[in-house]
Amino acid sequence: MRFLVLILFILKKVNASDIGNCTVDGRVECCSNYFLKEEKCFECPVGTYGTNCTSSCPSNRFGSQCLQICNCSKDQICDDKYGCRTPEYYKELYDNCTSGISNTTTKCCTNQRIQGNNCQDCWNGTFGSDCQYKCPPNRYGRFCLNRCNCTANETCHYATGCKITTGNMKCPPGTFGKNCTRCPPNGFGDECRGTCDCSKDQICDSKNGCMPRPPEYFKKRYGKMEKLYLPISSSSIVL
Repeated sequence: MRFLVLILFILKKVNASDIGNCTVDGRVECCSNYFLKEEKCFECPVGTYGTNCTSSCPSNRFGSQCLQICNCSKDQICDDKYGCRTPEYYKELYDNCTSGISNTTTKCCTNQRIQGNNCQDCWNGTFGSDCQYKCPPNRYGRFCLNRCNCTANETCHYATGCKITTGNMKCPPGTFGKNCTRCPPNGFGDECRGTCDCSKDQICDSKNGCMPRPPEYFKKRYGKMEKLYLPISSSSIVL
């Protein structure tokens, strides 16, 4: 009982501004998965993670600190905030959008991009916020709302639909050689011609080169701090 009372007393003393604070030598510094605002540390916005929340969720991850994993159907993409979504979901947001351009700011609807001082609809084969997503497999065209029905010698191009496949198929990025073997360590890209030179918060992705480490890496670095604050409910914190 005394131990329980002591724990409750410690938690009661914890100030909300201390959550996520990894200050060293008196200099205010936030832990991974937190960012600094007005001398306080706040948890990363949903869909971001890492040092100062500068990384968007990796492929197939979403949610708070990007710790949730998508299990999407072939007609869906993994939205970094909400998880599995279809192109129709973003089209509905587009249809209901009331934002647009003004004299001072430019805020485009979903399925639009900024071009100069104007908002333009996404290119064929792309959709989402700032046109960040390409069509899922067998989808193509404006906002990826069309479906391919290709023959055996055709492939579905995300912008134009079914196209006849010609010539020899080259290995996809991240692989090389006759059998398309995965790149060796620190090699990446087309035919593994690229060489990684990554920072400590990055790993070498065989397709794209240096990429942010997975969310678990940042969570484990400050696991002790997170366990201490875990019993505090969000409803009891006043910022």
